[in-house]
This record gives sequence, structure tokens and C-alpha cells, in this order.
Amino acid sequence: MISGTPTAATATATYTVTATNSGGSTTFGIVITVNDVAPSSLAYDTPNIYTVGFDIDALVPVVSGNVDSYTASPSLPDGLTIDPVTGIISGIPSAVTPTAIYTVTASNSGGNISFDISITVNDVAPNSLTYTSPNIFTVGNAITNLNPTVTGTVVSYSVSPSLPSGLTLNTSTGVISGTPTAVTATATYTVAATNSGGIVSFDITITVNPAAPVDLAYPTPNIFTVGQTIGSLSPTVIGENLTFSIVPELPIGLVFSPASGMISGMPGVISPATTYTVTANNESGSVSFDLSIAVVDAAPTALNYTTPANFTTGQMIIPLVPTVVGNVTDFSVFPELPAGLAIDPVTGVISGTPTSATATATYTVTATNSGGSVTFDIEITVSDPLGTIDPVRFDFMVWPNPFADVINISGLSGEIEYVLLSIDGRRLEAGKTANGKLYFDRLPEGVYLLQITQYGQTETKKIIKKN
Repeated sequence: MISGTPTAATATATYTVTATNSGGSTTFGIVITVNDVAPSSLAYDTPNIYTVGFDIDALVPVVSGNVDSYTASPSLPDGLTIDPVTGIISGIPSAVTPTAIYTVTASNSGGNISFDISITVNDVAPNSLTYTSPNIFTVGNAITNLNPTVTGTVVSYSVSPSLPSGLTLNTSTGVISGTPTAVTATATYTVAATNSGGIVSFDITITVNPAAPVDLAYPTPNIFTVGQTIGSLSPTVIGENLTFSIVPELPIGLVFSPASGMISGMPGVISPATTYTVTANNESGSVSFDLSIAVVDAAPTALNYTTPANFTTGQMIIPLVPTVVGNVTDFSVFPELPAGLAIDPVTGVISGTPTSATATATYTVTATNSGGSVTFDIEITVSDPLGTIDPVRFDFMVWPNPFADVINISGLSGEIEYVLLSIDGRRLEAGKTANGKLYFDRLPEGVYLLQITQYGQTETKKIIKKN
């Protein structure tokens, strides 16, 4: 009988057993193998995350029992190896490898035991990400692409917060492109470049300004009146985020709004027609417009002179002084006044000494200022003085004298020409009569001279009017 407890693993061998007695012996070959106890409790650190190009901390197995050999399935990531004797995993990973389970088996003659290890090999995290910054763009204008510069491999790009309307980030290339469609205040946008090894980010500053303004216009020309509130002048313009300016300064009393470009108010001074340049500005540019503004005086009114006016040649007249409402910058008269008389263009006073007799005529005086004009018609007669009347050639009589309304002329027959003069020789009225009656019912009380002419002969009588 063969018995006992084997104490050591023994390779397979043939053992010859001989049985002997007195009669002799016989033999038998026995094949015996003594295997080791199968290993147990195999373990490694897990999970394990490594980076391409960096030497790993060796993974050393913890195992119970003898181990003749170690194997790993599937093959470990490129650059990593398992020592078949010690089971140590070591090396420098050379390629990105997604997370995977690798089964390590520890074996001896008695059996084996396995353990699953999780290994991930990540890329080197990207770094040194940059873009051009800051960036100022304009609504409606395609931007020049913003291209990233970065060190390392990038799997994807992202941005936060969302880019201004109309701009996009290519998540594969990191290129920012497009045409902004809305005004956007200056803001910071964080672009992140990512791979399996990590993230690097960069802050880009982007501003989207409105398009430069165009087509600025105002009503022009404009003529306003001192002391009268104007109808506001408002601009038309295409543009956003506008401010306005004007040169030169507006006339006193008019107000310019830098926010709206509106011109309003009540002009307080006369101002000649002047060109004012209004400029509309925003962050992207400006546009200008020239408008004409004049402030004129209120047109004069109620011009008046004493009329009719009867003057005598060679005698200085009592000046005719106008009354008028409003300012007057110039007085003129048409047609020309009788010789010797003149109108002062500043005061409108008519003065002088007439030098020759003129028939009754109407003279239109015009008072003018920057706002307009007003006219008045003056009737002027210039008569020769009494001393020039021919000597008495005939005799006539007037009655009653004093008279009330009607004078009767006797001693003459046929058509008679007459001239009524003031006592100082001013011509008041002239006419003809064929019946010897003269009607002066509207004549004020006073003493007058009546000049009668017939057939080239003239004579003068003093008459008295009593009402």
C-alpha cells in the first residue's frame, strides 16, 4: 500500500513497485504526479486611468498561493506589459485607449484564478488655447473667422454663454464665424477645448455694434419768426444707438436734443439764413446733414401816414411821419416823390421842399423787415404859391360868405375851373363847375382861398367856412 500526504509538487514520474516472496518477485510501474495547490485571492488596484506618454505606477498583484505564470486578456494597451512571472503590469502607454476590462489570470499546476482590471489611457490634456481678443463686430457685416491656436489634440469645442445672434462655433474645429444680426453689449465668452485628458479654456471678448447710420435728413430750408414757437424739426435716419450733435450753435431760444436730434423752441433773436451741420453718431460711424435755418422778424403792420398831403413849391413841408406796428429795417416809396421831397429809408419820414408843382398822385410807401412788408398809399399834391397867380383879369363874386355848404359864383358864365387852397397856400381840392355852384359840405370851419380860372385868366378870393 502506498499512503501519506504529498508535501511538494512533483512532476509526473513513473514509479516501479516490486512484489517479492520466496518464490520470486514481480514489478509494476505506477505514474504519479503531485500538483501544487491552485492560487487564490488574486487582486490588483482598479480602476486605473493613465495618460499617453507618462510612465505608470506599476500594478503589483496581491495573490494567495504559488503562481507559475500570469497572463492578461485582451492584450494590454500599447506600451504596457505584464510580467508573466511576477504579474506586475508596467510601462509607458503610447496610444489613447478607451476604458476597457483586462482579465489577468494567475496559474500553477493546481489551477488558476482571474481578476478583472479596468484601464483607461487618456490623451494629454490640451493647453495654451487662445483666440484673437477683444473683437468688435458690426451688425450685418460678416466677421473674419476667429481661429483657435491650441497645443495638443482637441476632440471637441464648446462655448458659454451662447455667442451673439448670427455667430456660431464649429465644435470640431473651434472656428467662430458668421454674420452678427443684433446689437450686443460687450461680453466675455468662454471657449473650452476638450479631449479625454482634460479641458483648457479661453475667454474671448466680443462686442456687436450697430451698423453706421445712413440717410440722415431734415426739412430744409427753414424760416422761423422771432417770438413764435416753431414746429419741431425731427430727423429721419437709419441707424441704432444714435447720439446727435450740431454745429454751429443754434440761434438763441432754439434747443437741440443730443438724444433725438430734434430741434424745438422759440427763437429770441433775428438770425440770417445759416447752414447748420447735424451729425448722427454711433459706435460704427457717423452721417451728417446740412440744414438751413433763418430767423426773421415779425412782418410790420398798420403802416399809416397823414393823407392827403398838399404842398406848395418852394416851401419846406411839415415832415410826414409814419406810424407802424413792428420793427422796420427799410422804407421805400414808388413812384419817386415829387422833386425836392425824399423819404428816409430808416425812419420812413418824408421831408424836403418841393421844387415844382405836380398834379395829385398816389405814392405807395413800403415798410420792410426780414419777416415781410406792409404798404400804405399817400396822396400828394404840389401847387405853385399864390404869388405866381396871374394878375386879376376879371371880377367875380362869391356868396354867401361866410358860407355853410354851398358857394355861388356870379359874374362868370360857362365852365369854371377852381382850386381850393388853405390860407397858407396849400392845395386842398380842385375841380370844375358849369353851374356856378361849389359844394364844400365836408370842409372844416376856417378861412380858405378860392382860385378861379377861366379862359386862361385866374383870380383868387378869400372865403370863410361856417358850419
